[in-house]
Amino acid sequence: MYKAKELQRACPRSQAWLRQALASGLIGPDSQITKGVASTSTRWWTAAARQQPAQQQRRPSKQLQLRPFSTSRTARQHESQPDAAANTVHEAKTEFETQSPADMEKVVREARATFGDTLPEDFLSDEEYSLYQRLYGTPLRQTQPEDVGIPDAVERQEKNRESIQDSPLASMVRETKDGNLEVQFVYDANVTTVKEGEHDDANANPDAEAQAQAQAQAANDSTGQVASQPATANPNVKYIQARARSERQYVALTKLQRDFEAARLVAEQEDRLRAEQDHQEEVSGTAIDEEADLVETFDEAYEEAEEDDDLDDEDALHAGGRPRLRRIHPLTERGRSRTVPRTIQLPKASFVEPITELLKRAHHRHLQQSAFKVFGGPDLPHSPRTVSTPTTKKRGRATYAQLPVAMEAGQRTMRDIDADAYLAAVLPFVYATATSTLVEVRRRLGSAWIENLISKADGSNPRVLDVGGGGGALAAWNTVFRAELAALRERGRLPERQLEEAEAGLAQLELAADEADQAQAKGQLVKARPTKSALAKRRRMERTVVVGSDELRLRLSKFLHDTTFLPRLPDLLHSAENVDRHLDAPATPHPEGRNKRKTYDVIIASHLLLPHDRPHERHAVVSNLWAHLNPDGGVLILLERGHPRGFEAVADARQQILDKFMTPPSQGKRAADADPPEDLTTTADEVLVPKRDPGMIVAPCTSHGKCPMYLTAGVSEGRKDYCHFSQRFNRPAFLQRILGSSHHNHEDVEFTYVAVQRGTQKAEVLQDGAPVESAPFSNAADTADGFPLLPPTAPLVQGKEATDAAFRGFENVWSADANASPPPADAVSPHPLALPRTIMPALKRQGHVILDVCTPAGQLERWTVPRSRSKQAYHDARKARWGDLWALGAKTRVPRSVRLGRETSKTTRTIDVGLDGSGEVVAREQQPSVANKTRHRQRDRAGKFQGKARKVRQSRQQQADSLMKELKESVFAAP
Repeated sequence: MYKAKELQRACPRSQAWLRQALASGLIGPDSQITKGVASTSTRWWTAAARQQPAQQQRRPSKQLQLRPFSTSRTARQHESQPDAAANTVHEAKTEFETQSPADMEKVVREARATFGDTLPEDFLSDEEYSLYQRLYGTPLRQTQPEDVGIPDAVERQEKNRESIQDSPLASMVRETKDGNLEVQFVYDANVTTVKEGEHDDANANPDAEAQAQAQAQAANDSTGQVASQPATANPNVKYIQARARSERQYVALTKLQRDFEAARLVAEQEDRLRAEQDHQEEVSGTAIDEEADLVETFDEAYEEAEEDDDLDDEDALHAGGRPRLRRIHPLTERGRSRTVPRTIQLPKASFVEPITELLKRAHHRHLQQSAFKVFGGPDLPHSPRTVSTPTTKKRGRATYAQLPVAMEAGQRTMRDIDADAYLAAVLPFVYATATSTLVEVRRRLGSAWIENLISKADGSNPRVLDVGGGGGALAAWNTVFRAELAALRERGRLPERQLEEAEAGLAQLELAADEADQAQAKGQLVKARPTKSALAKRRRMERTVVVGSDELRLRLSKFLHDTTFLPRLPDLLHSAENVDRHLDAPATPHPEGRNKRKTYDVIIASHLLLPHDRPHERHAVVSNLWAHLNPDGGVLILLERGHPRGFEAVADARQQILDKFMTPPSQGKRAADADPPEDLTTTADEVLVPKRDPGMIVAPCTSHGKCPMYLTAGVSEGRKDYCHFSQRFNRPAFLQRILGSSHHNHEDVEFTYVAVQRGTQKAEVLQDGAPVESAPFSNAADTADGFPLLPPTAPLVQGKEATDAAFRGFENVWSADANASPPPADAVSPHPLALPRTIMPALKRQGHVILDVCTPAGQLERWTVPRSRSKQAYHDARKARWGDLWALGAKTRVPRSVRLGRETSKTTRTIDVGLDGSGEVVAREQQPSVANKTRHRQRDRAGKFQGKARKVRQSRQQQADSLMKELKESVFAAP
């Protein structure tokens, strides 16, 4: 046996013999090499072997036969032990014509290119199969229909069957550019389909298939190409995604087609039988028409709707076309605090797509790295996101540092990549929280709130200010505003012209006027052409966003149209409106100064308080926001992150508004004339306002006293109970890439907020658009908005009286039973601000539900609603969610202890002032001595403690530090 290096040094005779052995291995086992042939010239032997027919070649004896140059074993060498895999794929039953070695190699390579690692049954001869094994090894398995694209072709054909039924075309074989034949089966409309139960003569005849194949073979022999499709081929198959490079491959592909059709027919028949069995079982079942069974079915639908966040209870009732049966009490429905659907979908056209287009300028890896760097890591803990996977641990519980949003919208300098990171990592969270807050404010103020903004009595335009949200809150306002306008239009309470002006604005109307001018110039008919004077008088929504950096302002202007961008919030504390509040105020203020300043009807301040850690700085921010608020019904929304530090910032601002700026509705005129509280302090340039404006807290509080979770001002470490809420939204694709999330695409963001209205507010606008006139009692007929008519709303009363009334419940104002007796004549519906609000998810137990509520009296209580209370109350209590108002009462209530944590320790600092050795005045803070710690004190015989306690043993370093400290004290005390 020669090695690789020895082959180069072999003699010419040995080299010639090796070349002949190599040629013998490529030709096949039929052509053998003898020693006599090896002595001749290799070139002459190769030419003679090609010229001499295979039948006339002399077969030498077995002693002179040489093994072909191959590492695999052929079937002729080992006929007694055939390979199982080879026998499965290759069984020599078909007669093949004798071919030259070059033709055999071509056939093998074409088979490899067509069928890949598989081979059809009886496709190659023994010699060709041996060559196939030498070149590519044993095939993996027998070729299946899916290996040549038959299932994919059938699926595409099913979708386009209607478009090709009118084309009675036969199958054909066309020649490609490289000379190969491509098989294409086209739907034949002339072929009849045999229905179930009928008899097919062609398929019943066992010789029909053989006869059709014989006819096709005869046509092939005469014309040299395939003339027609085999008779057994299914005409429903459009084509096979494969190329037939020879007649043999065409026959193999046709056989695969027939096998696939047969298997498919069997599967369709089994599916048909299974469907018939299911239909019989469904028909055999009896329909449940009894009322009890119908109610039980509706209960199951409600339970399923409770698990699905995006399925509303009312939608579940209408499923299946069954008659409508209301189970939720109208007061429970109106007291719900949620968006519909519960999972917010960010607007694609006006929000997601523009931001996605803006973020294309930067690679997503660079954007991700910038977001991680700015917002504290992969979890974005310093963004508005609620992080559930902290990194540090304290007392066995992992927590992140409760810090404000790392990047503010009002900061003046910002890089391009930082502006992109702000758009991707902050705006989606701000949009979701602002939408949830605005929806709740709209529920409490009713539809008259938006209607009054559109049609003001003084003729001014409605103004909206987004400060701190970077445009995300303004985008949420646009969505809520458009939805409310559409609802008003459906109810017939908003004219078509006024709706168009409110939605489009002045800029769109000017564009319409220009288009009308162009159309008129071309001679086209113009229905109405708005004039410039008419456009100037028309109202529009004035939108303003406070953005500090030019980079962020440029990006926001791409999708926030008709918006004014301010670099900072103007300071109105020193304006003419508030000039009488200062010590150096003039005796007679300017009479026109009050009318020149601009105020806003809606102000959304997002993440604006937490960056100011000092109380006086937060008070200055709140005072400036209150100065920008319209005194005639303006709404201020303060929104922060949903952790204890964010709650403390919002609660402190709430208390400041109650103490300094607003007169609650429950206090009346006596509170306005009363002296200010004694605990209020004034700064050097500010004094208290002698008269406060009327107003009220819209949400989430139902009391105007001190917050029960913020009885002591300041930071409380370890706070467990704090007022916050949650909102779910679907993440956009750019936020998914930043977070690297692949398992789910929704986000639950927690936030805390307070919404306050400044100015006089009537009680009838707080009923969510329901009529306040006395209406007849009806359990079946509903109003236009889907709610039944209810008794008139009671006047707003808060405190202990409102809490006791809510505990008794208002279930008697409506009943789901159509045969129930009407309520008393003096029955009234509760005021929304006189109902308790759930501050935690309901605890559902067997037979009762526990609700943790914040009452109108300003206390936290735990109410229990058992099954024995009433069927309606128990049913609605199980459907109650976090943040809902509860109006159906309870059976028992107990005070709930508030886990406020512990107040931040305030150590007493003692400063000593004296002279050092050089005579200079120095100040030194006294540190508490920790060196002398007593372990135990011994007693004498009389039971008294002995003189001095034993000192704790110190290390040498501690002793040296103590000596240096005593030395410094002695020097410091020297005269």
